[in-house]
Amino acid sequence: MEWMYILMPIAGVKIFWPGLIVLGIGVGIIGGFFGMGGAWMVTPGLNILGFPMAFAIGTDIAHMAGKSLISTMRHGKFGNVDYKLGVIMIIGTVAGFEVGAQMIMWLERMGSVEKVVRYMYLVLLFLISWMVFADVAKKKKKDREALATTGQVDKLSTGLEWHKTFHKIKTSPRAGWPASSASAAVSSACPPSSTSWAVRPTWR
Repeated sequence: MEWMYILMPIAGVKIFWPGLIVLGIGVGIIGGFFGMGGAWMVTPGLNILGFPMAFAIGTDIAHMAGKSLISTMRHGKFGNVDYKLGVIMIIGTVAGFEVGAQMIMWLERMGSVEKVVRYMYLVLLFLISWMVFADVAKKKKKDREALATTGQVDKLSTGLEWHKTFHKIKTSPRAGWPASSASAAVSSACPPSSTSWAVRPTWR
């Protein structure tokens, strides 16, 4: 069954290539079914197939970058891309990627990257699961209260509304994005040698 394995020269490992096809199909189905990127499945999936964690993370980022570029070009033709907002947010994204990459390399030198990243994945997925269930429970509670008071359910009601709390925070300076019909508070911290940006959207 040697023909079912392919050598990945950069990572220095042999991978069960049918598993890569199954992983790609799974990522596509998840993305199409839930309307979200399935890239969060790629890193643990590659690691399970035998990729070292650091290489799995880097490969996932490369996969995500290519897919995002194609999607951006496609949506740009429909006028759905606010380039001004994207350029501002990419400053923090690039800085975050650099910090994350350095942390991964540091953990790899310590020999703890596999364990730490796996546990962090578990914590992240647990928090996401909790937020989904809490959102559903909150929505059902609102629907029951609406039925009891008005006799009908508000089709536009939502569950958790943390975004509204963030939107009430007024800080300056502020920036506007006409293409998105939105404005946002731009919080900047400017140490002598670095600049970081945090953007909180406030929809009009």
